[in-house]
Amino acid sequence: MSHDHGAAFGIACTHVLERKRPVNLVAHAPDGTWDFICGEEDEEHDDVNKLHSLCAGCGFEAFVDGLEMADLQVGWMAERPGAGARWVVRPMTQQELQDYEED
Repeated sequence: MSHDHGAAFGIACTHVLERKRPVNLVAHAPDGTWDFICGEEDEEHDDVNKLHSLCAGCGFEAFVDGLEMADLQVGWMAERPGAGARWVVRPMTQQELQDYEED
């Protein structure tokens, strides 16, 4: 996949970046950023030391299979129960949108 590096900004949790866990949650935040998160219970979304910035296009290339950036509009997310499972794409709930505004 060819893309404009840096055209879209994303973050990934340490588990994903170190390839210890697959991405099981991709979110296109209201501010336009992208999240690539493992989604496990021990995830520390609020700890900036556990989140790392990356080019969103590179995040899709390196960590996401079976989903394209175009599949997610701003304010939408995709989840799956584990690697290789089917992605479920949906709009964020009002609470999820508010959570992004608070961060």
